[in-house]
Amino acid sequence: MNKKLFFLFTLLFGLVFINLYGYRNFSNATTTRLDDFSISGICESGISNIYYTEGINTNSTFNSEYTHTWNKSKDLNNMTMPLTAIRVKVTQLRDAPYSLIITDNTTNPKYAVPETVFDTPKARMAQYFKLDNFSLIQKVKVYLNFTTGLLVAGHFQIDFFNASDFSSGPINIGTYTDRDISLNFVGWKEFSIKEYFEPGEYYAVFTSWKEGIGNMNNNSWCINNYSAPIENKGASLFENTSGWFSIPDDSTADFLMTLDLTHYCSPQEVNLSLTINNQPVPLIHKRDYSVKTALWGIPILDKPVWKSEIMYYLDEEPITDFNVSITVNRTVAGGIVDTRGRYFYEDLTTGTFTANLSSTRWDVNYKKVNSSLTLWVFFRFPDDWRVSKFNDSYGMEIIEYGIMYSYIYGEYGSGIWIEEGGDGTQTFEYRASFTSPNYLTNTELSTKGLFSSQFSSAKEAYLGESFKIQTSIKNPEGELITNGNCSFYLYNSDGIQIDSSNKTNTNGVVTSNDIDTKPLGLGTYTMVIFWTNGEESGISVYQISINFSPLLITIIVAIIVAAATVVVLTYGRRKIAERNWIKSLHHLLVLSKKDGRPMYNYSFGIAIKDTALVSGMLSALTNFVKETTGSKKLLRVIDQEDKKIILSHGTQTTVAILSNKNLPIIRNRTQAFLSSFEEKYSMKMQKWTGDTSIFKGANKLVEEQFPISMDQKLINKAGFELQEFKERVQSAEDKSIITEILSKITNLIDQYQDLILRHYSDLINEIIKIAHEKLGENAIG
Repeated sequence: MNKKLFFLFTLLFGLVFINLYGYRNFSNATTTRLDDFSISGICESGISNIYYTEGINTNSTFNSEYTHTWNKSKDLNNMTMPLTAIRVKVTQLRDAPYSLIITDNTTNPKYAVPETVFDTPKARMAQYFKLDNFSLIQKVKVYLNFTTGLLVAGHFQIDFFNASDFSSGPINIGTYTDRDISLNFVGWKEFSIKEYFEPGEYYAVFTSWKEGIGNMNNNSWCINNYSAPIENKGASLFENTSGWFSIPDDSTADFLMTLDLTHYCSPQEVNLSLTINNQPVPLIHKRDYSVKTALWGIPILDKPVWKSEIMYYLDEEPITDFNVSITVNRTVAGGIVDTRGRYFYEDLTTGTFTANLSSTRWDVNYKKVNSSLTLWVFFRFPDDWRVSKFNDSYGMEIIEYGIMYSYIYGEYGSGIWIEEGGDGTQTFEYRASFTSPNYLTNTELSTKGLFSSQFSSAKEAYLGESFKIQTSIKNPEGELITNGNCSFYLYNSDGIQIDSSNKTNTNGVVTSNDIDTKPLGLGTYTMVIFWTNGEESGISVYQISINFSPLLITIIVAIIVAAATVVVLTYGRRKIAERNWIKSLHHLLVLSKKDGRPMYNYSFGIAIKDTALVSGMLSALTNFVKETTGSKKLLRVIDQEDKKIILSHGTQTTVAILSNKNLPIIRNRTQAFLSSFEEKYSMKMQKWTGDTSIFKGANKLVEEQFPISMDQKLINKAGFELQEFKERVQSAEDKSIITEILSKITNLIDQYQDLILRHYSDLINEIIKIAHEKLGENAIG
């Protein structure tokens, strides 16, 4: 049998087989025409204005009991705002200040240590004391008796040592010193301390030294004899170059010293308790790190006092006022009690969603009533939505990473806070666009054969079988969502919808109708599944291959293997080439066909510095090719190995795309953008005089055809700014300018740390190297 007869035989065999089963609708390609798929609807929940205010009542003279009543609601701007939570914080409960006296009898003072024991000009002496409670040491007074020469000044210092770890040295944060030029001094010398100490055993260490020419008896801290052992307040020490030693009279004397203290109480010590509407409410006790001491006027974090707090949420709108009562089991001298009543009013708003195969966008219309500064208004949206665009009441876009608004609301979901000016009577309107995560997961195919009564999981369907698609609806935490409606849309290989159905989600798993493969025929079909509950959404695309059964395939596999190989390889190469096509784009430029001037440009990653120069080059190159070849055809592509310039020509403009690849999808989308641009700006281009600002609105047209992700936009933005910084550093001569640029680079790294380290670490190193070289040159000069 010759080759022609063999080919004809196999073709007839295939046609007879298909006719026997009545399947003439054979399709040999996968679905490729669903780029424009979209579905829209109305937001039904999850978005609102939250009006929020907080009443504050602070009491700093707490003795043994505190009571306050919060109203069940507030009326502001004609809105009744119910009480929704009560926050309570109790801190710094303390007793009255008192003095810890080591000894204060000054009638019989004498020097603690004879002058002869000191063999160092900087003398130190120490007195033991004990704290029974967590306390603030406010002052230390020591009794001194010293004489100096005419040209000598005395210096004195107090430090604190841990008695159980004396060798570790001072534990105090501040430095407490005094200087005295008295020739003769007898009396109390006072040091202001203001540091917190835990209960324990300590030493107050006194240091004295001289400054100037002459002598000073630097063993000036006086001691006092005591007659009864109960008066002994602990060890008294002195130091010389050999170490620390007990004073000679330590068994009968202590250094003269008084400490002024304030005892801060723990919640357990005073049995602190809280009741709200006569119901006990447990407080959370922890240390308050907001309490600081000051060193040279600078607040320094020290050992914290106790604070006790709770956020008490109301389960439902209250019908009565709420009484708050705080008590302790004994009288304390003072403390701070801060109670706050929180009031909310939620005003639902409206919006729409539009979903395609890549994402779901929610467009929300917000209205906000302006009010006094005591009332905050948040534009609420679900926690997992991401803001992609926000326009204020004047229609101006607020950039997501700017400082015009903040994500500062978290108790009822994410929110945007905008503060408008006004007299409190206006209503402002806003429009926000969001994208939401995909809630559809685990999409699976199951089939039922000709001789089977049950469906089973499968990877493909065979002619004559029935199939159905099942999908799970889960939030980002993996929890099943059990509400909303799910739509199933079946498309053939030409992108034409051939079936649809709607299902109600009741248990988090939704299944399509049973679909018979007989009317469909061989081929690849696409099922698009979309779910929404009006607040969240999900979209899934599943391709279903309908083939002959394995037994029949073995009969004709030899016939189709060659053709299938060619189709698969061609399709695969095309898919690989077009994978991540959006990342190959660098710049878009719109030129006037009339005179070649640039009208509009948009950068995807590499910015063209001189668009006028590029447009002139393109015009000159186009004319050169036409004149050289004599062809009337327009230039479509300029190919320079790793870079391509793709040209699309319209009636009034030429669009040039700088790209790494020359792909059909890029050419098609460039032509679609050109058509949209000329349609939108046709009238303006006829009278155009060179003002490019009138085409700024074309950004939306670009993003419709070339959907750059927000992450890619941030990557591009950071890259642009770093490139500009590099050029500025290269051209800068002044050292202060280079330093300012490095500071701005540091701020940019803080804002996009992970992004910059992942994509631009080499560029950062290059900029820093250039800057350091220039700073070195300036320093030498």
